[in-house]
Amino acid sequence: MPMVPRWVRESHAEFIFVFRYAFRHNLRTMDRVAWFLLLPVSVMFVPYHWLALAANKTVFFALSDRHTADYAYLLHNRPEFAEAYVGGVVVQLVILVVGLIVHSYFAATSRDIVFVADKKRLYLCWVFFTVVFCAFGVFSFSRMTDFGLSAEVSWFADNPDAVRKLMPLTPNSSAFLMTSLFLGAGAFVPMVVVQMLMIVALGRRVKFHEIKGEYVDGR
Repeated sequence: MPMVPRWVRESHAEFIFVFRYAFRHNLRTMDRVAWFLLLPVSVMFVPYHWLALAANKTVFFALSDRHTADYAYLLHNRPEFAEAYVGGVVVQLVILVVGLIVHSYFAATSRDIVFVADKKRLYLCWVFFTVVFCAFGVFSFSRMTDFGLSAEVSWFADNPDAVRKLMPLTPNSSAFLMTSLFLGAGAFVPMVVVQMLMIVALGRRVKFHEIKGEYVDGR
């Protein structure tokens, strides 16, 4: 018996259908660009001294309250990685921003965008769900430490008395796997909201029965 209720699965399938149908003429290009959003993970293979060149602390500290604790911990325990960590997070952010801009550009320039007028509640429901889910993810990822949820303790700090060891992160390039989750969850929200606004503002009004059955796998 599926864990997810049937109505949720059906509503999700309908939303994916109408959302992808809206951008059907540029959808293949958008899907290719979406793979670009996985590139932040590649930062973990870049040499430290290269990443240090991008160490913009103003941007880094603005991303999360906990980043101050991360930087302080690395300066004390792994100084050779401290600047690289700052630069790596900034590079990941730049990659995501470029990817989202390009993805949204192709969404905006897609021909014959449509808005399914009789599915307004479906749009609102799933945008709300996406925002709440991603916000929860960003909050959790940014505050999950070996000492509980905290913005005052570093991801890297070890609590020898902890019963469950979700942390600490290893103070090396593998940390960029976690930062990609944190940044990716945060970046997904504006992409969905902006592209939903494009559908509402630019879309030709249609009824669901007018498009149902026309579209299969973007072809």
